[in-house]
Amino acid sequence: MTSPSSGLPAQGAGTTPARWHRAWQSIQLRFIASVALLAVVVLAMFGVWNYQRSGVELVAEAERQVGDLAGRLRTSLPNAVWEYNQMQVQRTVDAEMDSPYVLAIVVSDGRGKLYGSRCAGRGRDNTWLRRRRLFRLDS
Repeated sequence: MTSPSSGLPAQGAGTTPARWHRAWQSIQLRFIASVALLAVVVLAMFGVWNYQRSGVELVAEAERQVGDLAGRLRTSLPNAVWEYNQMQVQRTVDAEMDSPYVLAIVVSDGRGKLYGSRCAGRGRDNTWLRRRRLFRLDS
């Protein structure tokens, strides 16, 4: 049964799959679908690449900042530790804790005596010290 005005099968006649089959055979629909699929794939690949690149840049920036911090601590802490000036050690540690990439700074003599320390965040216990060391400054 066809519609008199368009020559297409009438609605509800159960011919919808046949209409889609005929429409899919057209070059225009295939071209549009191919271009849309290609655009989605290219944009997804670009998104993954950009995400990976951003991650690498963030890690490089964090390593650079931690390296700079280590250099500053190597120049400012030895005199304060040598003179047993715990107040100066604590001031230096507090000043360097502003970096978002630093979890904690602990200054000790290597035998367990602490000269100064500070952890980022509240309620953190010191068990993480046994599990992770970011860097160690040895004189």
